Amino acid sequence: MIRNTLKKMTGIALTIGMILSMGATAFADSTQPQSIALEIKKDVMIYNTSGHIIDAPEIAFNYELTTVDPQNAAVITDSQGNSATVKAGVAGAVSLSASSLDFSAEQAKAATEGHEYNEASNVKYTKSFSVIADASKFPAAGIYRYKLSDITSAEALAKAGIVRDAHYIADRLLDVYVSNGADGLYISGTILFSDGAKVSGFDTDSEAVADQYHTYNLDIVKNVDGAMGDKTHDFQFSIATEANSASEIFYQVDNADEASATIGNNIAAMLHHGQTLHIYGLPQSAKYIVTETNNSYDTYTVTISDNKGDTHFAEAAVARNNSAATEKISLVSGYSVNEVGQQAMESITVLNFLNAISPTGVALRVAPYAIMLIAGIFLLGFGKKFRKSVEE
Repeated sequence: MIRNTLKKMTGIALTIGMILSMGATAFADSTQPQSIALEIKKDVMIYNTSGHIIDAPEIAFNYELTTVDPQNAAVITDSQGNSATVKAGVAGAVSLSASSLDFSAEQAKAATEGHEYNEASNVKYTKSFSVIADASKFPAAGIYRYKLSDITSAEALAKAGIVRDAHYIADRLLDVYVSNGADGLYISGTILFSDGAKVSGFDTDSEAVADQYHTYNLDIVKNVDGAMGDKTHDFQFSIATEANSASEIFYQVDNADEASATIGNNIAAMLHHGQTLHIYGLPQSAKYIVTETNNSYDTYTVTISDNKGDTHFAEAAVARNNSAATEKISLVSGYSVNEVGQQAMESITVLNFLNAISPTGVALRVAPYAIMLIAGIFLLGFGKKFRKSVEE
């Protein structure tokens, strides 16, 4: 009984083993692809002073794939001691699904708060393309080498305000493994590497520090002071902006609904005492001019200063329909391409001052007319009296 049971179990085990063996063989055959697509990711880490929603940088990253002729007959040896000489890549056998990744059309999203590089935050824009290898275009089995390069120009990076770390590696080597299969050549593997280290692309997973995009915020504060200053009046403001690229920025008065504007187009707002115009997402290269137009019937003494104590419009009288404006102010002090900058000031305050109108002053303006009226009455009375004495 026991012997029969063992025979049955042995038979079942052999059957299962044969099924698994057949399945493994089928699986191996199915993993002999004629072509493969290796995804290459590109990340841009984004930052904002308050972590506000910002627009994507206005940039397209460009890539190039070239063949490489290995120097000194490069040899690769695997862990089992098998060795093969690396061959020069075959032109046309490997290609890119796209040679450019344009980030400018990406939707606005919240950024990492602050300006310290923080890979763990994972707040970034990501786009990708594929490296496509076609086994039918290789002449024989072997290991073929290519170079994948980020050829985005320094001028394009500077214009978009991209900060690129000094350790960023623009060139990656790609080895494509081509093997003999049941149905001919197939792609058995790919390795993307740099300086001997295996990497996956131009992203935060494979770079010490990825490309970064830093933006800043600015507050325009309205104050009215003095005994006769009208704290309910809405004054007319215009904020002119410029930068290396025409990105979108966002703004709102206090907690009102946000609106957006393209850098280069003026932001218009009406502000009364105690209100603040918040502007978000200004790039490092931004410069701006703050202008207030006095649309009241009063003449105010206007002063414009920043939170660091610097004056940008000296104390001066501004009558109706006249304006007070700052000089062109740089958002980042000592702005330098490819460096994270220090914001020059976080807020600009526009103070309108109107002192009390003296009642004595009003009396003095009326007095001459009163004296003339009294003199006229006196002369009229004196004339009547003189005429009466003559008649008598």
